[in-house]
Amino acid sequence: MVIASVLLIAVAGVLLVVGLIRFDGVLLSSAIGISALAAAALLLGTRRWVRATRRTVGRAAPRSIGRAKARPVLDDEPGIEPLDSEQVAAVGALTETVVVVDGRPRYHLADCPHLLGRAGEALPVLEAVELGFTACAGCRPATALLAAVGASPSGSRPGG
Repeated sequence: MVIASVLLIAVAGVLLVVGLIRFDGVLLSSAIGISALAAAALLLGTRRWVRATRRTVGRAAPRSIGRAKARPVLDDEPGIEPLDSEQVAAVGALTETVVVVDGRPRYHLADCPHLLGRAGEALPVLEAVELGFTACAGCRPATALLAAVGASPSGSRPGG
């Protein structure tokens, strides 16, 4: 499209020069019409290039754990552990480790049956929550981690 635009602009330029020399209104009008056609072709070509670039960039982007929110809930996905806002805030401040699976929206305890046969990645629970993962209703990691922290003596966290 860009090459076609350049050729149309060249033709319009020739028509403009000849029209001015001959004082020919038809040639001048043709030059204006061809210039408008060249502009439309250039605009169309630019839009196609932008769309193609966006598609290429979208494909080249690496899969990221940070995309948990955007992924659809799958049929075999466990439910969300019910938590109130105080529990969510408390869990979001913990540094204990949970396990997430790329492409799945839940975080789990390491021994969760839902993780069997899946490649998981260990993350601090605060990072998992920041990335948009929610607690698995099966292994109930939020409840377990909050109980472990609350049960530890002198307010220190287990493993930390």
